[in-house]
Amino acid sequence: MGSRDIFMLTLVTALDGFLPPCHRKEGGVLHVHGNAKDTEESEWSEHIIRSFDQIARSEGYCWEVSLEHVQRVKWYAPHVRHLVADVRCKHIQH
Repeated sequence: MGSRDIFMLTLVTALDGFLPPCHRKEGGVLHVHGNAKDTEESEWSEHIIRSFDQIARSEGYCWEVSLEHVQRVKWYAPHVRHLVADVRCKHIQH
């Protein structure tokens, strides 16, 4: 599998230890799908950023991980939204 600048992840329920295997060392954009209670959207976004930052560091990547955008896609269930987060992973020079 080749490397890409953009990698789309389907519904993510557990990020622990997961980093897309075809992602470039230089970074890129991850499109992360997930569901969150309508009152916990910001917590969901923060969790996504923290998780990818921790995973990248544990894998030896030197990235700045930031949230570019969160799109509310649809209601998944009462008071639960399906969201897509655009997560930018940018290589940091030492």
